[in-house]
Amino acid sequence: KTKRLAVAERDMTPKETLKANALIDKPAPPFTLKNRSDKTYKLEDFKGKVVLLDLWSSWCDLCRIENTELRKLYRKYNNNKNISFIGIGVMDAFDDWENAVKKDRPPGIQLFDKDKVVYGSYIDEHIPRFVVIDKKGNVANFNAPKPSSGDDLENLIKSEIKK
Repeated sequence: KTKRLAVAERDMTPKETLKANALIDKPAPPFTLKNRSDKTYKLEDFKGKVVLLDLWSSWCDLCRIENTELRKLYRKYNNNKNISFIGIGVMDAFDDWENAVKKDRPPGIQLFDKDKVVYGSYIDEHIPRFVVIDKKGNVANFNAPKPSSGDDLENLIKSEIKK
């Protein structure tokens, strides 16, 4: 069977494509991260829900623009108990990330990848990266469409929620 990475394999290096193919339909790499208030979250806490991971950095202008676009989608699904939006600051200094969170107020739960666990599992080169994890905790889409790409991301989320 052909594995579908996303609507298209946009901006993926050969190394990222290999990683994606290894992760599709497999358990999402686990992580335990903290938010700004030092509250701990584990990926496994969200099993039974569709999870949209938004991997971003304070220094990445495109990431911050996508966070703004993501807010529109978040508003639509904010009260839907079948999905969780999780933003993860990667490749960043904590203070810079925290200031960006305060300034931009990105949607969903915001966590910081202090020990580069998420970076090592989900990223090789490109951010922003959006990853959709299904209700069983498997990677449904390793290179999900960006929120600014129109309805593609929302359609993907809808199809995963229906499963």
